[in-house]
Amino acid sequence: MTTDDRVITLLAALVSNTNRIAQSLELMTMQNAKEPNYQRPIEQYRDFDFETIGAQVKARDEHGVTALDWGGFIWTRRSPQNKFGEAIWFSRPLGKKEDGSVDYARLITFRKFTEAEPLPRKVEAIVDQAPRKKDTGPLPTTPATGANQSSGVEHLPEKKTNAPSYCRLHLADMTANAIGVFAHSVGDGGLCNGTASLPDTPDRCDLHVVAMTEQSGTGVLFHRIKDADGKTISYCDGTTVKPNGKH
Repeated sequence: MTTDDRVITLLAALVSNTNRIAQSLELMTMQNAKEPNYQRPIEQYRDFDFETIGAQVKARDEHGVTALDWGGFIWTRRSPQNKFGEAIWFSRPLGKKEDGSVDYARLITFRKFTEAEPLPRKVEAIVDQAPRKKDTGPLPTTPATGANQSSGVEHLPEKKTNAPSYCRLHLADMTANAIGVFAHSVGDGGLCNGTASLPDTPDRCDLHVVAMTEQSGTGVLFHRIKDADGKTISYCDGTTVKPNGKH
């Protein structure tokens, strides 16, 4: 083995060890996180892709997913009829509170979003006078109180809100990339595919705008591409789509 070969082997081992350390730190962070409590509209519950938040489905019934594996814990679906209103969430018990009741952590909540309250005139004036970004177009306006409206963005034109290129989470238009996946920019380097926002991190696949939650034996991050029946048909490492069985 030449000196160059030894250097390459050493660097490969170093990269592999670094990836394992990063993965361990990520797992520790997830385990120490009390409750991410992601928020999504309740209409998204039935078809929501839980892999976008790094969770694995463990059980389901005729209505949808009932149990998730995230951060080394099992999170169970709950939807009690009480003060919380129309909502579905996944939670796990943390222990007892001082009053003896059970303390829960939430992973994700699907709820019915209510209409925003109108801004006071003084606040409205300050908002209107604030400078806007050059690439920010006018946002859809909410009809006045008493207009024929419900919740969310249903008051917008139906063709607009139902278009595959429209993000109902951020009320924004999305553009398609080279392989036809719609997404738009959010925050500092983030992307949104219309169902989930992903930060600019090494585990983000910019081709499909999803998180790569699995790792090969050589330390390469990848995600699965599934058909309509949920069967894995190929794999993607963020740059290249590979046939099933060759990830």
